[in-house]
Formats: sequence, C-alpha cells, structure tokens
Amino acid sequence: MSRVSRWQDERGLVGKAIIVLLVIVVLVGLAAVEAGSIVFTKLSLDNTAQSAAADGERALESSRDPKGACAAAQASALEEDKDAHFVACTADPKALTITIQIKKTAPTLIVRRIGFLRKLGVVKATASTGPGVV
Repeated sequence: MSRVSRWQDERGLVGKAIIVLLVIVVLVGLAAVEAGSIVFTKLSLDNTAQSAAADGERALESSRDPKGACAAAQASALEEDKDAHFVACTADPKALTITIQIKKTAPTLIVRRIGFLRKLGVVKATASTGPGVV
C-alpha cells in the first residue's frame, strides 16, 4: 500500500461514525431520563406540598393550634409520599395561613450516585395556603 493511498483509504469510517453516533444517542437519552425523573419528582412533590398545606389549613381553622396544624400537614405529606422529608412548617392562627417545606431525593440512575451532582437530585417544594395567600 502506497503512502498516498493509506491516507485516502476510508475503510472503517462508517463504522466509527455509527459507534460515535450511538454513544451520543445513549448519552442524550440518559440525560433525558435523568432530567425527566427530576422534573416528575418536582411536580409530584409540589402536589404533595399543596395537599399537605391544605390539610394543615383545615386543621388550623378547626383548632387554631399551630403545632396541631403542622402535625396534620406533616402526617398528610408523609401519607401521600412516604419518601418525602418534612423540612419546616409555620402556621399563623390569627391569619389562618400555613406554609410548609418538604424535600425528596429524585429516583435517578446516575445523579444521586455522583457526589458533585447529588444536589441536583434533591427536590424541594414549598406551599402556602390561607385566605391571604395567592
């Protein structure tokens, strides 16, 4: 094989292109699955937080007890999503408002296992309810 024909030989070029394309498709697909898992966890956690805050508000309206309202909100959140962690709760019996914060780790394949990406997989939700809250 002459020196010129060696540089013009294109054998294996299509195979290499297919392999590179497959690797790119797999990486993009994996990133989409990871992002989708985080987004769906966020949507679910927002729903859980709203539901728990509403239950806490109902308890606050009936008892006017902030601790009891926060306990009802926490029980509601954990009943709806057992993996959610109750972070904080503030209840104002005068204004009949309650604000809760919950968090959850998204069930990802890779993000939760890599140290510097782990924070991306922790999803937080805050919900407030009451007469003056929009």
